[in-house]
Order: sequence, then structure tokens, then C-alpha cells
Amino acid sequence: MQKQKIILIIGILILTVVGSLYWVVKNESAQITTFEECEKAGWLVRNIRVYDGFGPVEAECKLWSGKSFEKAVKQQSTNKPKAKLGSKNR
Repeated sequence: MQKQKIILIIGILILTVVGSLYWVVKNESAQITTFEECEKAGWLVRNIRVYDGFGPVEAECKLWSGKSFEKAVKQQSTNKPKAKLGSKNR
């Protein structure tokens, strides 16, 4: 009988700790709204993936809560006229 009470108390304590941790992660993650904030979130960050190939996404930051933020590559606008390449017959 005494063992059952101890096991019940330990189970309740474990559930309380896990529930509290879950609530803290969800609550703190809800305040993050940008990629830069995600990078600085510390222990809330699950992973940061950096893409080094060609494409519109430069980096991605994921939180433990499941939220994901992407840092897009800035497109440089070149308004310069393109030089025409051609061959001259001599």
C-alpha cells in the first residue's frame, strides 16, 4: 500500500513537470515572430538549417513548438541594361 502511494506521488510530480515545461515552451514560442528572433531564442530552437545552394531560401529556423521561420535571399535588382553579345565578321 505504501509503495502504491509513493509511485502515485512520483507519477503526479513527473506529469506536473512535463506539463509545466510544455506550457513554458508554447508560451515563449508564441512571442517569436521573425527569423532573427528565432535565431536568438536559445534553448527554444530545435535546429537552424542553412542552405548554400541556389534558391529563394537562405536559412530556416525551427522551434521545439513546431513553428518555422525562413530567411529569404535578398534579390539584387539590377536596372542596368544588359550588354548584347554578338560576333563580328571581319
